[in-house]
Amino acid sequence: MPYLRSVVREVHRMRPSIPVSLMKRTAAEVDMCGYTVPAGSLVMLDSFSPQNDPALVPDAHEFRPERWLPDAVVARKGTAAEVIDHPLLRAPFSAGARMCPGNKIANFELLTMVAQLVQDWEFE
Repeated sequence: MPYLRSVVREVHRMRPSIPVSLMKRTAAEVDMCGYTVPAGSLVMLDSFSPQNDPALVPDAHEFRPERWLPDAVVARKGTAAEVIDHPLLRAPFSAGARMCPGNKIANFELLTMVAQLVQDWEFE
């Protein structure tokens, strides 16, 4: 199951279902990485770019589920590439209190469907 979960995570990385997953207006002026974002600005979380940035993801255009196995995640700790393991990028369901309430069911259904396909069919 860990490898199957890694396959699903790699699909989400390469082709997120919602590339711009979060939009919020700033309540006050915010300094973000040296840029001043005025109050009332619409700020969007771009989940596609960091997960497909060659500076953060080696061989970003290749399908490599191994990058999500536990050893690879631990190896990224403390590096700039650690950002791709952030909860808001990890799954298409958001994170925290406003996370999709059906996320666990959707994940189980997806894993079950893919596992069944792999058992029933030979892919080339």
